[in-house]
Amino acid sequence: MRKLLAVVAVAACSPAYDTAALDTFTNAYACPVERQTIARMPAPAAVAADPERRELWERAHHIYDIAGCGRTARYECEVDGDLIFCNPYVAALDPLAR
Repeated sequence: MRKLLAVVAVAACSPAYDTAALDTFTNAYACPVERQTIARMPAPAAVAADPERRELWERAHHIYDIAGCGRTARYECEVDGDLIFCNPYVAALDPLAR
């Protein structure tokens, strides 16, 4: 009697925050992705200077500046269940940005 052993490997991949931010910008401004530029907002200087704090920041903060079609926007993206949501970034609500 043969036993069948099935091994399933699931690659752990981080959500595509940048893609979600680009999609949000595209929908808000009817701007094709090919005309957009995107940059991830770096950690504040005090956080970036400390490797442990920087790593925590990079895992928790997914903030993107996007420009295209004569417009600019900054979005903060987060995961909720299986979906990624990107909303306009509000610095006043970020205690590290004060």
